This record gives sequence, C-alpha cells and structure tokens, in this order.
Amino acid sequence: MSGADAETEKILASDRRPLRVLLIEDSEDDVLLLLRELRRAGYEPEHEVVCTAGGMERALDRGRWDIILSDHSMPAFSSFAALELLRRRGLSDELPFILVSGKIGEEAAAAAMKAGAHDYVMKDNLTRLGAAIERELRETEVRRERRRAERRYRLMFEQSPLSIQIFSPDGRMLSANRAWRRLWGVEPEQVAGYNVLEDPQLLAGGVMPYIREGFAGRAAVIPPVRYEPDRTIPGVSPVSYRWVRAFIYPVVGEEGEVQEVVLIHEDITETREAWEALREAERRYRSIFENAVEGIFQSTPEGELITANPAMARMLGYASAGELLACVKDITGIYADPGRRDEFRRLVEERGSVSGFELRLRRRDGSEIWVSLAGRAVRDASGKVVGYEGTLGDITGRKRAEEALRQSEELYRSVVEQAQENIMLVDLETRLILQSNPAFRRTLGYTEEELRGMSIYDIVAHDRRSIDWNIERIKSSGRYSPGERRYRRRDGSLAYMEVSVSVISYDGRDAMCVVAHDITGRKRAEEELRESEERYRAVVEQTAEGLFLHDPETRRIVATNRAFRRMFGYTEEELRGMSIYELVDDTPENVELNIRRTLENPDYYYVGERRYRRKDGSVLEVEGSGGVIYYAGRRVICSMVRDITERKRAERAMREIREAERRRISRELHDGVLQDLIYTLQSMQVEQHLSGGGGEERERQIDALRRAVEGLREAIYELRSGEMAERPLIRSVEALVELHRRRTPHREVRLAVSEDFPADLSGPAVAEIARVVQEALANVRRHSEAGLVEIGLHVEGEEAVVEIEDDGRGFDPAASGGGVGLVGMRERAQSLRGRLEVESRPGEGTRVRLRVPLSALSGLPASSRR
Repeated sequence: MSGADAETEKILASDRRPLRVLLIEDSEDDVLLLLRELRRAGYEPEHEVVCTAGGMERALDRGRWDIILSDHSMPAFSSFAALELLRRRGLSDELPFILVSGKIGEEAAAAAMKAGAHDYVMKDNLTRLGAAIERELRETEVRRERRRAERRYRLMFEQSPLSIQIFSPDGRMLSANRAWRRLWGVEPEQVAGYNVLEDPQLLAGGVMPYIREGFAGRAAVIPPVRYEPDRTIPGVSPVSYRWVRAFIYPVVGEEGEVQEVVLIHEDITETREAWEALREAERRYRSIFENAVEGIFQSTPEGELITANPAMARMLGYASAGELLACVKDITGIYADPGRRDEFRRLVEERGSVSGFELRLRRRDGSEIWVSLAGRAVRDASGKVVGYEGTLGDITGRKRAEEALRQSEELYRSVVEQAQENIMLVDLETRLILQSNPAFRRTLGYTEEELRGMSIYDIVAHDRRSIDWNIERIKSSGRYSPGERRYRRRDGSLAYMEVSVSVISYDGRDAMCVVAHDITGRKRAEEELRESEERYRAVVEQTAEGLFLHDPETRRIVATNRAFRRMFGYTEEELRGMSIYELVDDTPENVELNIRRTLENPDYYYVGERRYRRKDGSVLEVEGSGGVIYYAGRRVICSMVRDITERKRAERAMREIREAERRRISRELHDGVLQDLIYTLQSMQVEQHLSGGGGEERERQIDALRRAVEGLREAIYELRSGEMAERPLIRSVEALVELHRRRTPHREVRLAVSEDFPADLSGPAVAEIARVVQEALANVRRHSEAGLVEIGLHVEGEEAVVEIEDDGRGFDPAASGGGVGLVGMRERAQSLRGRLEVESRPGEGTRVRLRVPLSALSGLPASSRR
C-alpha cells in the first residue's frame, strides 16, 4: 500500500465505529474476508480469532465483546458447542451470536437459531452482515434496557413503603412485596392458593365490586375495610386485624388484555381507630350535655357567676343552684388554682372554645374535686367577649382510677417483666402464644418474635392428648395446677417446670395465664443427690473404718455403718438413738468440747486418740476425726474411728522396754562412771588445795573433768526423762526449770502458766513438748550467756503455745542454719502436727515458740483448764 493509500485508510478508520468482535473461525482467508466486510459496513473491528472451546473460554475471560461471529463447523469446534458454552456462562442474552457459514442447510440453521443463535449469514453473501450486526446490537441494547427496567421495577416493588400484591387475571396471588409481608406477618408461600376474587370477607364487606373493576381492566379506589386474616386463612397470620385503604389497577397488554392486577394497600389502622375514638368521645359528650348530667354554667369576663344548673350545685356541695349563686359571687373563688381560670380565658379567647380542660375546684366544705371543663367565649355583634359558658364533668373518680390504673399497670409490668418466674399468655381457643415475659424467653432460649405465632404444642413436651385434657380442666374450673411438666427449649433440650394456670381476659378474649417455675436445677440436683447417696452408701458400707452419724443437738446416734457395728458389737437397732455419752469412755465435758470444736471447724476435725466402750463392757482404743454434713435435711456430725487397740498395746510394750533399758543405763552410769569421775575430781581438787596451786595444766584438767561430770549428769537426766510421759506437762516443765536453776544459780529463771492452759496434759505427745523445753534450756545454758530466762505456757485459739525467751547474746538463725538441737526440736514439732518458731538477733536474745494443736494432745479433758 502506498503512503497516500495508508493516509486515506487512516482517515476512513477514524470515521468508522469501533466494534469488539470475537471470531470463531479456523480459516485465515475467511477471517480476512469478514474483517474487510466489517470495515466496509462502517465498523473498525477490534478482534480475536479462536477455533477451540478453550480458546473461546480464555477470550471471554480476557475481554468484553460486542458480538460473536462464528463458523458453523470446524475440525475441533462447532457453533453448537460455542452456543452451549455461552449458555453455561449466562451470556446468551448479553452477547449477540451470528452464524457465518459457507455450507449450512436450512434445518441446521434452524437448529442453530433454536440453540441460541440470533441470526445467520452465508459466506457467499456477506453484504447483509453489516445490517444483521446493526440490528442485533440494537436489539441487545433493548434487552439490556428491559432488564435494567425490570431491576428498577423490582427494587421499587420491594422497597415501597406501601403493601403491594400482584394477582393473575383469574385472581390468584402471584407475589407480594416486603411491606405486605410486614403488614400481615406472613410469607406468600404460607397463603399459596389464595384467590382474592373468592375472599369471603371482601364479599361480606361490600368491596368486591371495586376489586372486580380492577380485574375488568379499570383502576378503582377501594374504600377503607377492616380485614381479619384469621377469618379467611386461620392460624397463619399473627396479626388480629388491620384497617386498610386500597387502590387497584390492571396491567394491560398491547392488545388491551389484562395481564396482571396490582393491589396497593395503605395501613390506616391507627388513623381509623383514632377517628373512631374521637367520634365516640363527641357522641358521649353530646349525650351528656343534652341530658344535663354535667354542671352547666355562665359567667361574665370579670368572674361573676350568672347561671348554674343543679348538677353543678350538687357537684360543689350546695343544696341548690340558687344557694350556689347566692354564696359564690366570684367564680375565681372556687378555683383551687386561680391561675387556671386565667389560662382558660386565654385559651377560649384564642380558640373560641375549649374542651377537656381539667382543673381542681374547691367545694363548699373545703374539699377539692377534679372536673373536666368544656366551654366557649360568648361574643357580641362587634366580636367583643361578653361572657363564658360551658359544662363541668366530675372526673375525680376517673382521675383516681387513672392513677390507680397507672400504678397497677406499672406494678403489673414491673412484676411480670422482672419476675424470675416464667410467664406466658396462651389463647384458650387457638392455643397460640400471645405474650411471654423475659424470664420465659431466657429459660427456653426463644426470642419474642419466635414465640409469637407458636402454639403451646410446640413447647410443651407432652403428648397432645395430655395437653388438651389439662386445657379442658382449666376451662371448666378457671384455675388448675398440672404440676410438674416438661417444656422443650429451642435447642431441643428439656426444662422441667412446676406449672399453675388460670384463665384471664386478654384483649377481649379468654387466655390462659401460665406461670411456670423452673425446677430443672432441682430435678438435676435430686438426681445428683440420689447418685451421690448411692455412692456414699457404697463407700460407707464397704469401708474398713467405723462411721457413725450423731445429732449435735440431741447427742444421739442417727446412723452407723457395718464396720462400726462389727467393731463395737452392737446391732443397727441398738445403736440408733443411743446417746454418744454411752459410747465414749470419757468425761461429758471432754465429749462436749470435741463436739463444739467439730461444729466450729469448717473442715474435718482431728479428735485424736480416744477410748470407746464395746457392748460387752471392754474398752477399745481408737483414733477419731469428725466433720459436719447434712443428713435427712439437718446438720449432723459424721465421725470416723479406727481401731488402734493393738497398735497402742504394742507401743506401750515398746515404751516399757525402752524405759527399762533407759533406767538400767542411767543407773549404771550414775552408780559407776559418774561416781568414779566425781571421786577423781574431788581428789584432784584436794590435791590442788594441799599443794597450793598445781599450775595451769592441772587447772585445765580439773575444768575438763568438771565439764565431763556435768555432761554425764545431763545424759543421765535425759535417760530418765521418759518419766515425763507419765507426768502432766506443767509438772515436767516445773521440774526442768528447777533443775536449770540449780545448775545455773547465777541466772534468773521465770515460769508463767496462763489460767486457761490445761493442767493435766500428759502422755507421749506431752513428753515430746517437755523434751523441746529441755533442749531449749540446754541451749540457753551452753550458748546464751543470758541473765534472765522466761518460760510461758498459754493457749491461743485451738493451739497450746510454749515459749522460752532469754536476754542472751542471740544469733542469726539464717546464717547459722540451725544445729543438731534445733533440727531435733523442729522434728519433734512436726511429729505433733505443730510448728517451731525461732526469733533471734545478735545481741538481742532469743525466743523459741512451739505451737501444737490441742487436738494432737490426746486425752485432753475440757475441765482441766485452770
């Protein structure tokens, strides 16, 4: 092509209309022919050539096309396959498809058109291609505009605030918008088969002629009608009634035939009811006025009462109208609030008349009444106000009733809405739920909207026959308590209720007021209690320890287990009701003390070692503990005892053997080694005295021998300390204090015993306490260099406390780590379930405090505290 030709082509291309065309063709020559024909027809094609299904898929994904030109038959593709692909992608109506083929029969062309092709052009006659494309582009745009219009119509239809129904020419409902569904509370599917031309309510209401006008092809305005859904299709709509005003018009085809009928409703319920109320009020006031039931008066602008009827006189406490006029010269005087007359005058002069003007009037006896005033201004010919006239109605009772009703309604709403009980109202005839309180909805898991329209059969988990039987009982008696019932929650689980029902009047009809107390927790607790009792009984009966329950008030045995009865030789009947004093071999004071401690202790209380009497009179040594539990609805003490008779017998035998061995060793040391050492020490002291000194070495030898004698004496005393178990603790401590005084006469030793400290604590546990005191005093002697030692015995709560304090040089407990003596004392404290506290600082003395639970000191009598 020459330069001039190229320039000419460029100018021509700028005048052509752009066309995005997808060519389905496997012949390059045919593609060139098609492009040339498109340019000749005035288009500037932007094209892509494909000859397979995959190529067509990719081309459709890549761009937006104005039209598709397709060959009919290709080796790997066909026009039918291309049309099927367009159909699957939803583009059949969006994208024009023209078949361009060299060889296609009439039948094949018709089949292609039926499959979705919009036109076909023969390759040997491409002159009509441009016209075909022009037509299809235009019709495609028309289709698109129609779809946009339909979408706009559907949007307007759905979002219209007015209720709209579409009917077929024979009266069947085809669709309804969202406002209609809101107005009646139903979905169109719920009223399938409804025919407006057969609606008995519309026939009875006299509006069917207007509706038939619409179906005859003429628009009509339908007068207001009160419509009750339940009368036409029972049990579908939750709406009881609506006042509606409607407009009906036909959708007519091109040939004048009615294709659809549109019915538009407007909800005028509130307006209608307000108008009805106003009309009723006017009729009531007119009737009252005509029958002169209310007070009637006339007065001057200045307040002079001109006329009054007997009803007004009676209202204000006067015998007659004449007496009223004689006594009341100025009407302002009977106003409880004179400012209200000024307000009445202002209103009546501005408006011409007022009604329902409420105020308080003062009666002859000084009491006040509420009245409703209706009046008007009387004017002369010039328009000047020359007086007022009106009527008065005594509304004192109404005001009191309104106040009482307001308080009653507030109280009712407050009680029902805040009640923890589950409350619902059910229509006695339809069985539909009318209302429910928040507690009911919370218990069953429903919202208020979900419950509205549900029936009692949906939530009561009993068979219909049982429910209907109970409802008949309620109808006949007006009140009935079905007792325990099962209710079905929203999640399918069951709630157990204790139900009572009464019949009340609700919105002009009978309704059941159902009050249901949720006992699900109680039922679950009862089941858990039953299982717990079964487990408890299995454990109690199979345990080897003896268990018995006794009443802390009566001190009598309530129940025992098999092991306990076997342990003491009694039968269950013999033990039941037996006093605990008959069983425990101890003083009543001691028994009472342990009962009191058990009741005061939140956990199980360890009583310690006790002595119990068998049926045959023998004594059984036991280790006991107790705690408070609930049994048969009351608090009882559950005591557990373990037979330790054999263990105690073995312990006493071992103790006797140890003590005998201690006494033998002590005696041998005292009579042998100690006497020899004392003799040697005395001989050396005599020799030193006779020789007049003897030197430092002799002095060191004498001191070493003296320390050996002292150490041996302490060892002998330690060996003899086994006797402490046989003596009361106070006597053992007194003996230790006295020994310390003799051995360190230069040191002051004080002993203080509080009044509440048990006087006769004894036994192995007490001996351990005495050994702690002995070790503490030994440490004072050896290490403290103290001038004063104080020993104290007292009780703090449920603990026996022993303190040893000195004013010696002290030490750092953290740095020293504790010697063998401290370790031994701590071990003894732990064995008594107690604790050892050591407080000391260098230069500030030392305090050793031992705390031991009184329960660990067996054999403690309550009367032994001093």
